[in-house]
Amino acid sequence: MRIAAKKVSSVFSTLSAAYPNQLPVAMNIAEFKSSFSRGTAPGGLPNTLQALWKAHQGDWHGAHALVEDDPGEDAAWVHAYLHRVEGDEWNAGYWYRRAGKKLPQQSLEAEWEAIVVELLVHLT
Repeated sequence: MRIAAKKVSSVFSTLSAAYPNQLPVAMNIAEFKSSFSRGTAPGGLPNTLQALWKAHQGDWHGAHALVEDDPGEDAAWVHAYLHRVEGDEWNAGYWYRRAGKKLPQQSLEAEWEAIVVELLVHLT
């Protein structure tokens, strides 16, 4: 996990340098993660980030309910990730295609972090 965290940190640093005015002022991945210990998701998050928060907390069904009817590509990506977590590679593949993404070769933890980082960037 340390390697994945370093990679995510590196990605975040790269994004910060490349898009200094597009990163959310109010939230970064560390702040998003710190909300786990509080037991409540940060307010004002889109359904995609709420779903990833719930997935991290072990609420797969709650996470799935937030994205299953959303037609957007970001929701399809989170939906794909959730089916990968579930072990349903066929269904995950369908949703990755809908999201315009390839089935990842990285760990679930690394993918979760990569999705969170990208969706946090989209907040601005």
